[in-house]
Amino acid sequence: MTRTSYLASSFFLVLVLFGACCGASAQTEITIDIPFPSNAAIQKVLPGFEAKTGYKVKSHQGSGLGTKQDATRGEPYDVFVIQPPVSEALASGNLMKNTETVIGSLVVAIIVKNGTPPPDISSAAAVKKSP
Repeated sequence: MTRTSYLASSFFLVLVLFGACCGASAQTEITIDIPFPSNAAIQKVLPGFEAKTGYKVKSHQGSGLGTKQDATRGEPYDVFVIQPPVSEALASGNLMKNTETVIGSLVVAIIVKNGTPPPDISSAAAVKKSP
């Protein structure tokens, strides 16, 4: 299973579970706050989720830090996709602690152009000194 399909299927499961919890209130729209790195994968699964459940998903794309701050402030979204660490957002009291679910991971690579000396990334201090 590729990372994108794992992320998509995990997100779909989270929305289904969330939708089941909200079904009693006759809610027909779910609002979700998504950080930019996750947005493309999540947007791929939304049409299938909407078709299967009948829920309309209204999404907002923010930054990684922005979505965490929105969650911490208690902004009016039903679902937040936030990047770790999540402890501050959970401690705000605006989120249900038992709903935290890891839905994917992000891999970042450093690639250096031919003929360029590779940067020293052996420690945090070395990275800070890199141009």
